[in-house]
Amino acid sequence: MVYVVGIDIGSTYSKAVIMNEDKTVLATAVGRTGFKLALAAETVLGGSLATAGLERAEITYGAGNGYGRSFVAFRHPAIPVR
Repeated sequence: MVYVVGIDIGSTYSKAVIMNEDKTVLATAVGRTGFKLALAAETVLGGSLATAGLERAEITYGAGNGYGRSFVAFRHPAIPVR
């Protein structure tokens, strides 16, 4: 099974979504961003993984978006950060 995570690090809130290869949403998470953007990314990732019942190693692809996208350490390297 293929699992994809998308993380949006906004200036106020951070959001995560996990989908499978059938484009079914398995989990979402929302949290306050604060001033530690990398921690915000890890927090919403952890929340969405827990909800989906998945381990981080099961994620096939990760994408970052938003104000703090460059702080999403697990994003796919082929996506440039501008």
